[in-house]
Amino acid sequence: MAKLRKSKRNKDGSSVQGGTQSSATHGGVSIAISGSNQAPINIQTAAQPSGETVTPRREATSAKLELWIPFEDVLDHQLPSQFLQAHYAFVPMVGRGQDLADLQSFLKTHETFRFQVLFGDAGVGKTRLAIEFLKQAASDGWNAGFLDADRMKDFITANGFAVWQPDRPTLVVIDYAASKLDGLRRIFSHFASLELPDKPAAKPVKKLALRVLLLERQADLSQSWFEELLSLCEGQVGDRLRNFCFDGLKQLQPLSKGLPGAASTNFAAEVIRLTFLRWETIKRKKSPAVPSFSEKEWRLIQINTGSRPLYLQMAALNACEHDSAKHLLTWGRTELIAAAIKRDRDYIKRECTTQELRKAVEHAVAVLCLTGAGFACKPEWLDVLENELVFLKIPPVLINQVDQKCRLIFGDFAEKGKDTGVAPIQPDILAAGFAASVLSEEKRPIETLTRVLQITGSMATTSSRNAALDWVWPNILRMAQDLSRLKGFEQIDVWLPALLDKRPVEELRQMAKLIPDRSVSLHKFGLLVNEHLVKHIPQDNLHNKATCLLDLATHLSRGETGDPDAQQRAANALNEAIQLFTSLLCQPS
Repeated sequence: MAKLRKSKRNKDGSSVQGGTQSSATHGGVSIAISGSNQAPINIQTAAQPSGETVTPRREATSAKLELWIPFEDVLDHQLPSQFLQAHYAFVPMVGRGQDLADLQSFLKTHETFRFQVLFGDAGVGKTRLAIEFLKQAASDGWNAGFLDADRMKDFITANGFAVWQPDRPTLVVIDYAASKLDGLRRIFSHFASLELPDKPAAKPVKKLALRVLLLERQADLSQSWFEELLSLCEGQVGDRLRNFCFDGLKQLQPLSKGLPGAASTNFAAEVIRLTFLRWETIKRKKSPAVPSFSEKEWRLIQINTGSRPLYLQMAALNACEHDSAKHLLTWGRTELIAAAIKRDRDYIKRECTTQELRKAVEHAVAVLCLTGAGFACKPEWLDVLENELVFLKIPPVLINQVDQKCRLIFGDFAEKGKDTGVAPIQPDILAAGFAASVLSEEKRPIETLTRVLQITGSMATTSSRNAALDWVWPNILRMAQDLSRLKGFEQIDVWLPALLDKRPVEELRQMAKLIPDRSVSLHKFGLLVNEHLVKHIPQDNLHNKATCLLDLATHLSRGETGDPDAQQRAANALNEAIQLFTSLLCQPS
């Protein structure tokens, strides 16, 4: 399942990322480690029980920034969606030369700490571009890699974090940034403090370049998660973060948009051609011939796929499976997602000996697409799985068989002892589609979603929040954002409102911050959430109630609700918020 990807290594086992950083290798994974004057990591080398992963043990005083780059893995099993995962580099990256050059210039500024936000729709190629960027930086001597939520927690909670400084130029990429605000606040506050002048009595320290790239679906300077992140950082450091360290929001456009010379380069045709060639190599079959499409017909293919590399690859793989490319003109995103999900479900069906086992495995995978594969490494997993089998009216005696079948089909689960929200199926949009497809065929999908939120809502995770906020709600919201407007997934809009009465107010208040402000798909749900919060937040909690009233006024004022009284309701909510804030100002405390 979701696993730390193996890095390419030299014969001695060291990483080929370049430079002199130390590396720890365990479980077949090479991790780059950076930091100055810190205690080393101790690696437990005693024999482990079968199926367990050796986990590094840290000294209490260490503060190590552990980064990893997902180099290309061998396509070691035949789950069809594996071909679409960014780290496998199924086809060479095309049409991103200028985007890569822009990111390279981000490294070359002379200041100590700079950060940038790269955002774009699902399937547009953010992760793939980030991986290529990291590889180039590493080959140039940078300590470069992704920082996941678990290693972020290890880093910011170590005793030496407050005095940590990079011992070489360092590039950090953080995906799913909106769900990591607490950790990002601490990291950004510390990194920005490195920009401040040394105290007069302090020994001068050579300050090395430190760059952070955040990845998300949406970002806005004045609203949403990004505005909240900046507002969390206060004082001199916060001012410096906003005014000097921020290097801008960069939107990654589809291949056909915003590229110099795009009119003379048919990137859609190139992605399809390369996918055909790679499929031929792996399957050892002849791919279908590409018809001589006219320019107008290629434009139609670009429209149907949104010119997103992911959808272009899905279209090409679909053509290979059908042994015909003529339907490239008719397949839209709905058909492509449905076909990709069907291929994975057909594969699971072939791997399961009975219909009962197939149903149980599909349900287990759907749950893990919501919680992240790391949940399967939790002690609660088998109990949850047993309860889910009871819900499906499947004999619990199959519990170990279901668990082992999942592991065989999807490879290793997440690293032992680590929490991760990464789904067992990737990319994210296929994980969301798989979960939605399986749950929609069951009699009571809302009950399943409620149980998953209930279980994870009681679990502490890598942040100060619970697992429902760190894992499940972000995945549910991405599901709605990506799929609810597509044919066949309309039921998602029915599921979400039904969950509100079943969750604590404080959890919903934190979840509301994860809803992108300008998301058309989630606008109606965001309005419902704010109306629910205004109604249920205790009257004596003036600040939270006033804040929710402001959010409600913002939603209503956009005029996207179809309610003729929306503007008046927005004004009423705003006036009530002002009155509450005025009451707060008059309180002695």
